[in-house]
Amino acid sequence: MNISQPFSDDDVQYCKKILKEFVSAERFAHSLSVADMMCELDETTPQNTALVLSLYHDLTHEWDRDKHLSLIEENNLYLYDGEEDITACLHAVTSSFLFSSHFTEKDDIYSFAIRHHTVLTKESANDLCLTLYIADKIERRRKYLNSYQRDIIIGETNIEKRVMFVLEDQQRFLKKDGKSLLPCTKEYLNDLKIKYPDFKMQW
Repeated sequence: MNISQPFSDDDVQYCKKILKEFVSAERFAHSLSVADMMCELDETTPQNTALVLSLYHDLTHEWDRDKHLSLIEENNLYLYDGEEDITACLHAVTSSFLFSSHFTEKDDIYSFAIRHHTVLTKESANDLCLTLYIADKIERRRKYLNSYQRDIIIGETNIEKRVMFVLEDQQRFLKKDGKSLLPCTKEYLNDLKIKYPDFKMQW
């Protein structure tokens, strides 16, 4: 991933400070673990970029539904089909908005990655978005993956196949509860299945 180092050490310290004000210690530890995983998945990711995105991606995760919807409505923020019905997705929308409000001079690619760490589309499938998405799902504090499964994903060098492992696993998990991926994410996964017809889950 060829991106420059757009964030300073002061930016990282600011993000750590504000995140501690917004979330629990457990959520804070998750965010740091996501940063570590981003760098493990792609050694070219600048450490400060990984830290800032990871510290901001769940900034509003512990808000209640009404607070999310209020900010979304006040600022006319876009929601994908079915997204409003899933409260757990709304923090990506509001966290990315707060990121853009603070880092006003940064490239949109960063807020775009935060916005899409819960939902993937063909348009959002750039390397930075996919790396944050995957890292969030497989960071080492996550308990639903065992070391064998995590190592398979990390060992896959094709980033699109990496995300296929993650999405297929999510789809299985959701299906058990009678749920499914959002339509746009399901469409993206189906496109990947067409692109990689020989892909097979290994667990």
